Amino acid sequence: MRAVVVTGPDEKDWREADIAGNLADLQARVGGLIEALPVDSGKASVILNEEGKLLPLPVTAIWTTPEGQILDVLRGPLVLLGPVDSRGEMLPLTDEALAYIKQIVRPAPGAELLDALGVRPSCEREPDAQVLSWPQE
Repeated sequence: MRAVVVTGPDEKDWREADIAGNLADLQARVGGLIEALPVDSGKASVILNEEGKLLPLPVTAIWTTPEGQILDVLRGPLVLLGPVDSRGEMLPLTDEALAYIKQIVRPAPGAELLDALGVRPSCEREPDAQVLSWPQE
């Protein structure tokens, strides 16, 4: 199954791969329990470690609006896939889905700076979005 596997915060860490795409494969690639984030009303999926923020795993990407507003940071390895079918099965990544994902899931060079500054998603949420807040001194 066609996918893009993201293993680090730089664009060079985004690699196209042919993966099995079953539960065991996805868990091995993200290093634990999986969480599937639907993209663009389910036209694509971002698979990540469900406990990535709790562990905490290193920041590998930034989730933004198409206009570039930061909504959240994504931690740990990611697997970018196509949509989920009517049976709940993941489908291969299409060129169209990858183009859209690249508008909202962006490489995070300098991500270690976010961690050093203590930037975390805010608990106060806008409808359907998480926004970042700077720590208070």
